[in-house]
Amino acid sequence: MNSVTPGVGLQFTASTALLVGLVLALFVGAGLFSLTLRNARDSQRKQRDASLRDVAAQHSQLINHLPVAVFTWRPVQGFTTLSEGICRLVPHTASKILADPALLLEAIHPDDAPSLRKLLLSGEPLAETTWLGRTAPHRNSSSAWLQLYAKAEVATDGCAVLSGILLDVTPLKCAQIELERAQEALRRFAAKREHDREAERLHLAQEFHDDLGQLLTGARMRLQLLARDASGAQAKIITEIDEMISETYRSMKAIAAELRPPALNLGLSAAIEWQAERSLTPQEIRLTTAWRFDTEALPDDIRTALFRIVQEAFTNIARYAQAHSVHLSLRPDGPFLVLELADDGVGFEPATVDTHTHFGLMGMRERALALGGDIEIDSAGGEGTRLKIQIPLPSPALTLTPTPAGTP
Repeated sequence: MNSVTPGVGLQFTASTALLVGLVLALFVGAGLFSLTLRNARDSQRKQRDASLRDVAAQHSQLINHLPVAVFTWRPVQGFTTLSEGICRLVPHTASKILADPALLLEAIHPDDAPSLRKLLLSGEPLAETTWLGRTAPHRNSSSAWLQLYAKAEVATDGCAVLSGILLDVTPLKCAQIELERAQEALRRFAAKREHDREAERLHLAQEFHDDLGQLLTGARMRLQLLARDASGAQAKIITEIDEMISETYRSMKAIAAELRPPALNLGLSAAIEWQAERSLTPQEIRLTTAWRFDTEALPDDIRTALFRIVQEAFTNIARYAQAHSVHLSLRPDGPFLVLELADDGVGFEPATVDTHTHFGLMGMRERALALGGDIEIDSAGGEGTRLKIQIPLPSPALTLTPTPAGTP
């Protein structure tokens, strides 16, 4: 039987105990380090969470102080978030509307509530959407104008979520209404001015033709009586005076025609053909027309205004366009009457022309404005020019009287 040496056993036992102690110390140290690290992470996470809560609270407080309502909306659930700014827009708090979304629609004017209801309940994802409407009168306060800007997206559950803001745009809307009133007053003023100007031109043309024409005719008749007994130098002088009277009469007729073309009495198409003979034919510019509307159904002031616009356009084409042909068309387009002029000239860059200082273009624009319409100019260098005049028809019944294309 083998025996163990006492010294060796004791040494082995001490080494084992030391090794076990070291291992235990490592485990304890690792545990303490892990606990310290976890506590530090928990402390940092708590600090971050507290900071996030502070930022969220500040953000929420800032939003609630804004004079707008920030919201998120689900068509099925209703409002999921709504800032306190809503109480500055409608007579309800955010908590009440969150509990009962119908309160918001009740605060909207009955004429505008259906469009807002349709927007909120559609559930269709849209890139962006807007809504404009009035609030219902509340107690002694008048209606306010509200505007909604929102964007709809699809949430992770597949439902649409509408996020946006609702704000008071009453000052902007009132300014817009005042601007529209001022523009309407300007249109009425321009229309009256054009009417008075054409009436004065007609009066002067009649004065030239009737009174001055009669005076010149009477002078010629008396001159012819003198010519019977005249001879020699007197006869020559009388002939010269007669020629001067004839020239004066021709000038008088030309001035009267400028003031009020007699062809206007025969219709707009006849007046335009007459003007083309005077403005375009001498420059060897050919005019083609397409009449798809019975111009005789138009009031005289509209026919006259359209003629003046075409007259100015023909003058510009003859002077600057270097065109060979011009095409004119008149057609109805729903509640509007559209007059288009297109030439094959050199064209120009509209951006380089100030239509507010170019008197020809300004005059055409003013006449269109007086009729409640506007002018569009489409041109480029070497590509000709297209002029489009669009005015509202004075009566829907006028859209029912078109004439075949090309009918003069």
